[in-house]
Amino acid sequence: MAAIAALFGCRLTSLAGANGTADPGVSLQGVAAGNGRIVAVGQPGTIAVSSNAGEFWTLVRGNTGEFHALAFGNNIFAAVGKCGLIRTSRDGFSWRMRQSGTSRNLLGLAYGGGRFVAVGTQGTIRISDDGALWKLAKPPTTQLLAAIAYGNGTFVAVGEHGTIVTSPDGFNWRAQKSPVVSYYYAVAYGNDRFVVAGDTIVTSADGSTWQNQPLVAGGSLTALTYGCGKFVATASRQILTSLDGLSWTPRASFKGVLEGVMCGEDGLVAVGWHRTECLIMLSRDGAAWSKATAEEAMLHARK
Repeated sequence: MAAIAALFGCRLTSLAGANGTADPGVSLQGVAAGNGRIVAVGQPGTIAVSSNAGEFWTLVRGNTGEFHALAFGNNIFAAVGKCGLIRTSRDGFSWRMRQSGTSRNLLGLAYGGGRFVAVGTQGTIRISDDGALWKLAKPPTTQLLAAIAYGNGTFVAVGEHGTIVTSPDGFNWRAQKSPVVSYYYAVAYGNDRFVVAGDTIVTSADGSTWQNQPLVAGGSLTALTYGCGKFVATASRQILTSLDGLSWTPRASFKGVLEGVMCGEDGLVAVGWHRTECLIMLSRDGAAWSKATAEEAMLHARK
Protein backbone atom coordinates (compact mmCIF):
# COMPACT_ATOMS: atom_id res chain seq x y z
CA MET A 1 0.00 0.00 0.00
CA ALA A 2 1.39 3.41 -0.92
CA ALA A 3 2.76 5.61 1.80
CA ILE A 4 0.21 8.25 2.73
CA ALA A 5 1.80 10.82 5.05
CA ALA A 6 4.77 12.26 6.83
CA LEU A 7 3.53 13.39 10.22
CA PHE A 8 4.97 14.49 13.54
CA GLY A 9 3.77 12.27 16.36
CA CYS A 10 0.47 11.49 14.69
CA ARG A 11 -1.59 8.94 12.85
CA LEU A 12 -3.50 9.61 9.64
CA THR A 13 -6.93 7.98 9.25
CA SER A 14 -8.82 7.89 5.96
CA LEU A 15 -12.54 8.49 5.50
CA ALA A 16 -12.39 7.10 1.97
CA GLY A 17 -14.13 3.82 2.66
CA ALA A 18 -13.30 0.30 3.76
CA ASN A 19 -12.59 -1.31 0.42
CA GLY A 20 -8.95 -1.99 1.24
CA THR A 21 -7.58 -0.24 -1.85
CA ALA A 22 -4.50 1.93 -1.75
CA ASP A 23 -4.91 5.69 -1.73
CA PRO A 24 -3.16 7.80 -4.37
CA GLY A 25 -0.47 10.26 -3.38
CA VAL A 26 -1.64 13.42 -1.66
CA SER A 27 -0.26 16.89 -0.99
CA LEU A 28 -1.21 19.73 1.36
CA GLN A 29 -1.02 23.39 0.38
CA GLY A 30 -2.93 25.43 2.97
CA VAL A 31 -3.50 25.24 6.72
CA ALA A 32 -5.58 27.18 9.27
CA ALA A 33 -6.84 26.81 12.84
CA GLY A 34 -10.24 27.56 14.36
CA ASN A 35 -13.09 26.14 16.42
CA GLY A 36 -10.65 23.94 18.30
CA ARG A 37 -9.29 22.27 15.17
CA ILE A 38 -6.40 22.50 12.74
CA VAL A 39 -7.39 21.93 9.10
CA ALA A 40 -5.10 21.47 6.09
CA VAL A 41 -6.17 21.27 2.43
CA GLY A 42 -4.50 20.27 -0.82
CA GLN A 43 -4.89 17.89 -3.71
CA PRO A 44 -6.46 15.76 -5.01
CA GLY A 45 -9.35 17.11 -2.95
CA THR A 46 -7.33 16.38 0.18
CA ILE A 47 -8.47 17.63 3.59
CA ALA A 48 -6.72 16.67 6.84
CA VAL A 49 -8.16 17.54 10.25
CA SER A 50 -6.62 17.50 13.72
CA SER A 51 -8.48 18.21 16.95
CA ASN A 52 -5.62 17.73 19.41
CA ALA A 53 -2.76 20.07 18.51
CA GLY A 54 -1.64 18.05 15.51
CA GLU A 55 -0.94 14.78 17.31
CA PHE A 56 -3.71 12.89 15.49
CA TRP A 57 -4.95 13.66 11.99
CA THR A 58 -7.91 12.39 10.00
CA LEU A 59 -7.76 12.43 6.21
CA VAL A 60 -11.18 13.47 4.87
CA ARG A 61 -11.89 11.99 1.44
CA GLY A 62 -14.79 12.13 -0.99
CA ASN A 63 -13.92 15.67 -2.12
CA THR A 64 -13.15 16.58 -5.71
CA GLY A 65 -10.97 19.28 -7.19
CA GLU A 66 -7.69 20.81 -6.08
CA PHE A 67 -7.43 23.10 -3.06
CA HIS A 68 -4.77 25.82 -2.99
CA ALA A 69 -5.49 27.93 0.09
CA LEU A 70 -7.44 27.96 3.34
CA ALA A 71 -8.52 30.60 5.86
CA PHE A 72 -10.62 30.73 9.02
CA GLY A 73 -12.94 33.58 9.98
CA ASN A 74 -16.42 34.23 11.33
CA ASN A 75 -16.40 30.65 12.76
CA ILE A 76 -16.00 29.24 9.23
CA PHE A 77 -13.21 27.51 7.32
CA ALA A 78 -13.11 28.54 3.66
CA ALA A 79 -11.00 26.70 1.07
CA VAL A 80 -10.34 27.85 -2.50
CA GLY A 81 -8.72 26.18 -5.47
CA LYS A 82 -8.60 25.23 -9.11
CA CYS A 83 -11.22 26.52 -11.57
CA GLY A 84 -12.89 28.78 -9.01
CA LEU A 85 -13.41 26.03 -6.43
CA ILE A 86 -14.73 27.27 -3.07
CA ARG A 87 -15.93 25.13 -0.17
CA THR A 88 -16.78 26.06 3.42
CA SER A 89 -17.03 24.14 6.67
CA ARG A 90 -17.57 24.78 10.38
CA ASP A 91 -15.85 21.63 11.62
CA GLY A 92 -13.42 20.61 8.85
CA PHE A 93 -15.30 17.37 8.16
CA SER A 94 -18.52 18.46 6.42
CA TRP A 95 -18.00 20.81 3.49
CA ARG A 96 -20.42 22.78 1.29
CA MET A 97 -19.74 23.81 -2.28
CA ARG A 98 -20.06 27.56 -2.95
CA GLN A 99 -20.45 29.46 -6.21
CA SER A 100 -17.43 31.67 -6.81
CA GLY A 101 -18.62 33.21 -10.06
CA THR A 102 -15.34 32.43 -11.82
CA SER A 103 -13.64 29.50 -13.53
CA ARG A 104 -10.18 30.92 -12.91
CA ASN A 105 -7.82 29.34 -10.41
CA LEU A 106 -8.00 30.81 -6.91
CA LEU A 107 -4.57 30.67 -5.28
CA GLY A 108 -4.68 32.78 -2.12
CA LEU A 109 -7.20 33.53 0.63
CA ALA A 110 -7.28 35.76 3.70
CA TYR A 111 -9.82 36.84 6.32
CA GLY A 112 -9.77 40.35 7.72
CA GLY A 113 -12.02 43.32 8.36
CA GLY A 114 -15.00 40.97 8.65
CA ARG A 115 -14.65 39.35 5.23
CA PHE A 116 -12.89 36.70 3.18
CA VAL A 117 -10.90 37.82 0.12
CA ALA A 118 -9.70 35.29 -2.47
CA VAL A 119 -7.21 36.04 -5.25
CA GLY A 120 -6.02 34.12 -8.29
CA THR A 121 -5.03 34.08 -11.93
CA GLN A 122 -5.49 37.07 -14.25
CA GLY A 123 -5.91 39.37 -11.26
CA THR A 124 -9.06 37.63 -10.09
CA ILE A 125 -10.45 38.84 -6.74
CA ARG A 126 -13.54 37.44 -5.00
CA ILE A 127 -15.04 38.69 -1.71
CA SER A 128 -17.45 37.24 0.84
CA ASP A 129 -18.70 38.38 4.25
CA ASP A 130 -20.12 34.99 5.22
CA GLY A 131 -18.27 32.44 3.05
CA ALA A 132 -21.49 31.56 1.25
CA LEU A 133 -22.11 34.45 -1.16
CA TRP A 134 -19.11 35.61 -3.17
CA LYS A 135 -18.87 38.87 -5.10
CA LEU A 136 -16.52 40.24 -7.75
CA ALA A 137 -14.04 42.99 -6.98
CA LYS A 138 -12.44 44.86 -9.86
CA PRO A 139 -8.66 44.36 -9.67
CA PRO A 140 -6.09 46.95 -10.78
CA THR A 141 -4.06 44.25 -12.56
CA THR A 142 -4.39 41.27 -14.88
CA GLN A 143 -1.28 39.62 -13.44
CA LEU A 144 -1.53 36.41 -11.44
CA LEU A 145 -2.09 36.99 -7.71
CA ALA A 146 -0.60 34.17 -5.66
CA ALA A 147 -1.15 35.21 -2.03
CA ILE A 148 -2.95 37.70 0.20
CA ALA A 149 -2.73 38.86 3.82
CA TYR A 150 -4.54 41.33 6.08
CA GLY A 151 -2.99 43.65 8.63
CA ASN A 152 -3.22 47.20 9.98
CA GLY A 153 -6.58 47.67 8.23
CA THR A 154 -5.19 46.75 4.81
CA PHE A 155 -5.33 43.78 2.45
CA VAL A 156 -2.11 43.18 0.49
CA ALA A 157 -2.12 40.75 -2.46
CA VAL A 158 1.02 39.78 -4.36
CA GLY A 159 2.00 37.71 -7.38
CA GLU A 160 3.98 37.50 -10.58
CA HIS A 161 6.23 40.17 -12.12
CA GLY A 162 6.54 42.03 -8.82
CA THR A 163 2.81 42.64 -8.56
CA ILE A 164 1.63 44.23 -5.29
CA VAL A 165 -1.94 45.51 -4.86
CA THR A 166 -3.59 46.89 -1.71
CA SER A 167 -7.10 47.56 -0.46
CA PRO A 168 -8.71 48.87 2.76
CA ASP A 169 -11.87 46.82 2.28
CA GLY A 170 -11.33 44.12 -0.39
CA PHE A 171 -13.45 46.02 -2.93
CA ASN A 172 -11.34 49.04 -3.85
CA TRP A 173 -7.82 48.17 -4.94
CA ARG A 174 -4.71 50.11 -5.81
CA ALA A 175 -1.54 48.95 -7.57
CA GLN A 176 1.71 49.62 -5.71
CA LYS A 177 5.22 49.94 -7.06
CA SER A 178 7.54 47.08 -6.19
CA PRO A 179 11.26 47.85 -5.81
CA VAL A 180 12.08 44.75 -7.88
CA VAL A 181 10.45 42.70 -10.64
CA SER A 182 10.14 39.32 -9.01
CA TYR A 183 7.70 36.47 -8.40
CA TYR A 184 6.09 36.75 -4.98
CA TYR A 185 4.65 33.59 -3.46
CA ALA A 186 3.67 34.73 0.04
CA VAL A 187 2.81 37.72 2.23
CA ALA A 188 2.26 38.22 5.97
CA TYR A 189 1.77 41.07 8.44
CA GLY A 190 3.40 41.29 11.86
CA ASN A 191 5.63 43.43 14.05
CA ASP A 192 4.20 46.56 12.39
CA ARG A 193 5.16 45.62 8.84
CA PHE A 194 4.15 43.63 5.79
CA VAL A 195 6.69 41.10 4.53
CA VAL A 196 6.39 39.81 0.97
CA ALA A 197 8.46 36.80 0.01
CA GLY A 198 9.28 34.76 -3.05
CA ASP A 199 12.34 34.96 -5.25
CA THR A 200 13.18 38.09 -3.21
CA ILE A 201 11.93 39.74 0.00
CA VAL A 202 10.40 43.21 0.26
CA THR A 203 8.88 44.94 3.27
CA SER A 204 6.54 47.85 3.98
CA ALA A 205 5.10 49.56 7.06
CA ASP A 206 2.01 50.85 5.26
CA GLY A 207 1.59 48.72 2.11
CA SER A 208 2.45 51.69 -0.13
CA THR A 209 6.19 52.23 0.20
CA TRP A 210 8.29 49.08 -0.21
CA GLN A 211 11.95 48.32 0.45
CA ASN A 212 14.01 45.51 -1.00
CA GLN A 213 15.72 43.26 1.59
CA PRO A 214 18.71 40.89 1.41
CA LEU A 215 18.12 37.50 -0.17
CA VAL A 216 17.68 34.49 2.08
CA ALA A 217 20.12 31.64 1.52
CA GLY A 218 18.45 28.47 0.28
CA GLY A 219 16.30 29.74 -2.57
CA SER A 220 12.77 31.08 -2.96
CA LEU A 221 10.43 31.26 0.02
CA THR A 222 7.20 29.34 -0.62
CA ALA A 223 5.01 30.18 2.40
CA LEU A 224 5.00 32.77 5.15
CA THR A 225 3.13 33.60 8.35
CA TYR A 226 3.42 35.75 11.45
CA GLY A 227 2.51 34.23 14.78
CA CYS A 228 3.91 32.99 18.05
CA GLY A 229 5.93 36.23 18.15
CA LYS A 230 7.84 35.72 14.90
CA PHE A 231 7.74 35.42 11.14
CA VAL A 232 8.03 31.85 9.89
CA ALA A 233 8.91 31.10 6.26
CA THR A 234 9.30 27.89 4.31
CA ALA A 235 11.53 27.16 1.36
CA SER A 236 12.47 24.04 -0.51
CA ARG A 237 13.96 21.70 2.11
CA GLN A 238 14.06 24.22 4.96
CA ILE A 239 12.19 26.37 7.50
CA LEU A 240 13.37 29.79 8.66
CA THR A 241 12.29 32.28 11.33
CA SER A 242 12.70 36.01 11.85
CA LEU A 243 11.68 38.44 14.57
CA ASP A 244 11.52 41.42 12.21
CA GLY A 245 11.20 39.97 8.68
CA LEU A 246 14.65 41.31 7.82
CA SER A 247 17.14 38.92 9.39
CA TRP A 248 16.40 35.19 9.01
CA THR A 249 17.62 32.12 10.87
CA PRO A 250 17.46 28.59 9.36
CA ARG A 251 15.67 26.25 11.78
CA ALA A 252 15.07 22.92 10.07
CA SER A 253 16.03 21.02 6.94
CA PHE A 254 14.15 18.12 5.41
CA LYS A 255 13.23 16.35 2.20
CA GLY A 256 10.14 17.80 0.59
CA VAL A 257 8.32 21.06 -0.12
CA LEU A 258 6.21 23.04 2.36
CA GLU A 259 3.51 25.29 0.89
CA GLY A 260 1.49 26.41 3.91
CA VAL A 261 2.31 27.50 7.47
CA MET A 262 0.35 28.96 10.38
CA CYS A 263 0.53 29.56 14.14
CA GLY A 264 -2.22 28.25 16.40
CA GLU A 265 -2.78 28.09 20.15
CA ASP A 266 -0.47 25.07 20.49
CA GLY A 267 2.32 26.20 18.19
CA LEU A 268 3.26 26.21 14.52
CA VAL A 269 2.12 23.87 11.77
CA ALA A 270 3.67 23.68 8.28
CA VAL A 271 2.21 21.50 5.52
CA GLY A 272 3.34 20.32 2.09
CA TRP A 273 4.44 17.19 0.32
CA HIS A 274 7.30 14.82 -0.36
CA ARG A 275 7.02 12.57 -3.39
CA THR A 276 3.50 11.09 -3.16
CA GLU A 277 3.06 11.76 0.55
CA CYS A 278 1.57 14.67 2.42
CA LEU A 279 3.98 16.33 4.83
CA ILE A 280 3.15 17.94 8.18
CA MET A 281 5.73 19.49 10.51
CA LEU A 282 5.09 20.87 13.99
CA SER A 283 6.93 23.17 16.33
CA ARG A 284 6.12 24.62 19.74
CA ASP A 285 8.50 27.56 19.46
CA GLY A 286 9.59 27.84 15.82
CA ALA A 287 13.14 26.76 16.68
CA ALA A 288 12.78 22.98 16.97
CA TRP A 289 10.75 21.14 14.32
CA SER A 290 9.83 17.46 14.04
CA LYS A 291 8.36 15.16 11.43
CA ALA A 292 7.87 11.42 11.03
CA THR A 293 7.32 9.29 7.96
CA ALA A 294 4.53 6.71 8.02
CA GLU A 295 5.72 4.33 5.33
CA GLU A 296 3.28 1.82 3.89
CA ALA A 297 0.58 3.25 6.15
CA MET A 298 -2.56 1.16 6.62
CA LEU A 299 -5.77 3.12 6.19
CA HIS A 300 -8.66 2.65 8.58
CA ALA A 301 -12.08 3.89 7.51
CA ARG A 302 -14.36 5.68 9.92
CA LYS A 303 -18.07 5.22 9.33
